[in-house]
Amino acid sequence: MHNRFGGYFVRGIAANAILSVPIIGNLLSMIGTVSASRENCMSYLAAGSIIGISSGGIAEIFETNASPGSETECIILKSRGGICKLALQTGCNILPSYLYGNSKALNVWHDRFGIMRSLSRLLRVSIVFFSGEAEQT
Repeated sequence: MHNRFGGYFVRGIAANAILSVPIIGNLLSMIGTVSASRENCMSYLAAGSIIGISSGGIAEIFETNASPGSETECIILKSRGGICKLALQTGCNILPSYLYGNSKALNVWHDRFGIMRSLSRLLRVSIVFFSGEAEQT
């Protein structure tokens, strides 16, 4: 499979925990998704690949649908300096982008006690339940 965009190989990145899940990990690997480890990202960037990174990560997922009925979009970027450090170390460009309405695409449920958030941070993979029918506004 050739993951080319403008002559460059494009790689999505994902947590090792997701890539280790049978079937899901296999499917992600088939479309060019690779481990999100720092060393792996640096290796692919040095080889001339492009990597796609979700800047907000796990913290941003737990802000989705945080306030039912809220029209506020959420992006967590200020505390995400690793992306900039990676670009500086490899000499790669950064193309910031944001999908408006992305936080309204799915209904996300997580417990109000913060157990899922804590467990997600510990395991370094998001543990949330979602449905494909977001509220219509």
